[in-house]
Order: sequence, then structure tokens, then C-alpha cells
Amino acid sequence: MPGLGCGLQIMESRKEFHMGEISFDEYKGRAMMVISNGPNDRFPFKFGLKKAKMVVEHIEDIKKWVAEQEAMQASLKADGEPEE
Repeated sequence: MPGLGCGLQIMESRKEFHMGEISFDEYKGRAMMVISNGPNDRFPFKFGLKKAKMVVEHIEDIKKWVAEQEAMQASLKADGEPEE
């Protein structure tokens, strides 16, 4: 298990949720959160504490943007546009 330099150990844990899974890693001695679409995901989303704090600070804006994008894609799909 990777350490954090302060004696704290990061447990190799995973949390299943509707869009993938979460695990924890370390890069240059710093804790990282990894969000992936499963064990075969070639490009998981990795970030550290600073970026995690930015996400938390702007979570409502992110949720609003996701809802807007989903509505736009649903509208395009209803109009017969090809999906990504």
C-alpha cells in the first residue's frame, strides 16, 4: 500500500458507482484519486488534492453543465443526429 509520507497508508479500495469505479494511487509521494470505467480503462481520470478541492468548490456548476449537455444530446438524438 502506498504511503502518504506522514505514516498514513492509503488503502487500495474501490467504490462502484453508476459511471465506473474509484481507486486511490500515489504520484511522486502525493495521494491521487483515480476514476475509471473499469479495470481495462486505458485513460482513467486522475487528480490530486488541489484539483479535488476545485471540483468540490464548483460541483454545482459541474452538475448544471452536465445536465445542459445531456439535454442537448437528447435533443440532437431526437432530431436524428448521430451520437458520439
